[in-house]
Amino acid sequence: MSIATSARIALGVLALAVVVRPAEARQQAPAVAAVTLQEARTAVDAAEAEARRNGWKLVFVITDAEGTPLYLRRMDGVPKRNYDVVMSKVGTSIKSGMHTADYAAAVQAGTIEPIQGAVTSAGGMLLRRNGQVVGAFGASGAKGAQDAQAVLAGMAAIGIAAGPGVAGASDAAAPGESPVTDAAPVRVPKSVLERYVGEYAYDQGFTVTVRLKGDTLTGQPGGQQEVVLVPISETRFKVGGGPTEVEFVIDQAGGVTKVIRQGGQESRARKKS
Repeated sequence: MSIATSARIALGVLALAVVVRPAEARQQAPAVAAVTLQEARTAVDAAEAEARRNGWKLVFVITDAEGTPLYLRRMDGVPKRNYDVVMSKVGTSIKSGMHTADYAAAVQAGTIEPIQGAVTSAGGMLLRRNGQVVGAFGASGAKGAQDAQAVLAGMAAIGIAAGPGVAGASDAAAPGESPVTDAAPVRVPKSVLERYVGEYAYDQGFTVTVRLKGDTLTGQPGGQQEVVLVPISETRFKVGGGPTEVEFVIDQAGGVTKVIRQGGQESRARKKS
């Protein structure tokens, strides 16, 4: 066999490897597991148990990644309108690629365009595995933050964390983006929380009211649902059950600035005197 013939054979084998191996790699890549019917039952059982512990009457729904209902449960005494609301919540999560609480915050901050027919009440959550959306889980019947609390209990029962709010986003932060944190809640002295109470005016023309209820800080954009601000440090708080963070910054003059971080975007507001 001549050297030229050998070279042609070698190049042919190399070309075949380049064509075939990526296809083989794709075939061997592990598929992301969808939510099974049994998992959906387990999640809703846990969410309902959380609702019963708190005296809430809720309707729950879990959908697949396309928004088709997989499992629905309506507790006794829940009005039909809450079924309509919960279906809107999961639909909003799927369409926006965000938890409904984060969608509401992003719309208020002006970082995204509103989706026609979408809802801004908390309690619609994306279900994600390995960074891929596999469904949505919603609840309705109580306050938005309470609906979200029940959903989070259900998600925890099947090992799915709230994770990043934006569908397809990496669990790691992009350059210049605030990382999504799984930091555990901390106790913040009431005297510190009291400094943050008040109204915050954004350049976009809307106002967010921060209140202190007992030892719990809440935030409420004008005309929207009130959400719980969960402290992960003395200055940083998680908005509801999602990955959006609020940070309160004290300047040298003692003034307070509120910063919302969502998907690498920041919106700033000044506390009204």
